[in-house]
Amino acid sequence: MSLEPSLRQSSERVIPPSALALLQRLEAICDPRLGLPISSHRPPPVGPILVFAKKAFRSLFQPFINELLRKQFLFNEDLLKVILIAYHDIHSVEGATLAMRVGLQERLRRLEERLAALESRIGEPTLGKGEVGPTTTAGDKNGSTRAG
Repeated sequence: MSLEPSLRQSSERVIPPSALALLQRLEAICDPRLGLPISSHRPPPVGPILVFAKKAFRSLFQPFINELLRKQFLFNEDLLKVILIAYHDIHSVEGATLAMRVGLQERLRRLEERLAALESRIGEPTLGKGEVGPTTTAGDKNGSTRAG
């Protein structure tokens, strides 16, 4: 499997270089059927003999290894695709949220302008913080107070 076409398309402006490098590293090790390079830390003559034995074992049993790890490979492949899709979905949600925020700020600005225009048309000063407007008594419909 190769995510290279989808990674190339998505790397145009969406995926930052650090995440792109990580996805490419994950893609490189996605297939568990491919073994790591065979080596040995032991000195000659034991080291080269072990390397030869490991290579012979791997070549002899590679069909069985492939069969055993096929499901893991398919899982890894699908998981990489899901990660890429989730990343794109998160990015699109972030973009939509930003666009909605800009739209709401514009609407709020226009509403504030309209409110200021209405207030200036009415000619009444608006109440500031902590100011109290005219009060009426509970039984008075005209808003005047009664002297006793």
